[in-house]
Amino acid sequence: MSTLRFSSKSKSKSKCETGAYLMRVNKETAQKNRASVVKAAAQLFREHGFDGIGISSLMKEAGLTNGAFYKQFDSKDSLALEATEFALEQNREAWRDVLEKADGTALEAFREWYLSNEHIRHRGHGCAFSTLATEAPRRGVDTQDEFANAIEKSLDLLSNFDPMTRAESLKMICTLVGALTLARAVGDNPLKSEIVAAVTDKKPN
Repeated sequence: MSTLRFSSKSKSKSKCETGAYLMRVNKETAQKNRASVVKAAAQLFREHGFDGIGISSLMKEAGLTNGAFYKQFDSKDSLALEATEFALEQNREAWRDVLEKADGTALEAFREWYLSNEHIRHRGHGCAFSTLATEAPRRGVDTQDEFANAIEKSLDLLSNFDPMTRAESLKMICTLVGALTLARAVGDNPLKSEIVAAVTDKKPN
C-alpha cells in the first residue's frame, strides 16, 4: 500500500498561502470597519457637531468596540477630517442625483428638494455645508481646505446644468445653505415656511 507523503516544502507553501489569505481577509475587514466608522461619524457629526458626540457613541453606531477605534485612527480629530471629506462627497452625489433626475428645470427642482421638509428635518443625512460649516473655523486649515474644494466642485456641478456665471452659482449656494440653516434654527415656527417661500418663490404654507 502506497503512503501519501508531503514534503516540508509543500507544508511550508501551504502555511504561506494560508497566512497570505488571512492577512488579506484581515486587511479587508479593517477597511470595512474603517469605512463603517467614517460613515457613522459623518452622520453623527452632522447631527450633533464634532464636540457633541463621543467616541463610544460613534463606535456603537458603527457596530464596533472602542478598541477598534484606536486601531484605525490616531485621534478623534483625524476621524473628524475624514468624516467631513466623506460628508462633503455625499453632498455632491446627492446634488448630482437630484439634478440629473429632475423633471423640467433642473435648478428649480434642486431648490425645492434642498428646502423640502424632509431635507430640513434630517440633519444627519443632509447638506454638510449647512451642518458643519460653522465647525470648520475651529478645526483648522485642513478642514477649511476640504470645504473650499467642495464648494469649487459644487460650482462646477451646477454649471453643468445651467449657464449661470460663477458669481450666480455661488450666490445660489449661499442662499440655499443660509435658508436651510435658518429653517432648521426656527424649528416648527411658522417663520420656517416663510423662509422657504422667500427662496423658492412659493407661498408660505
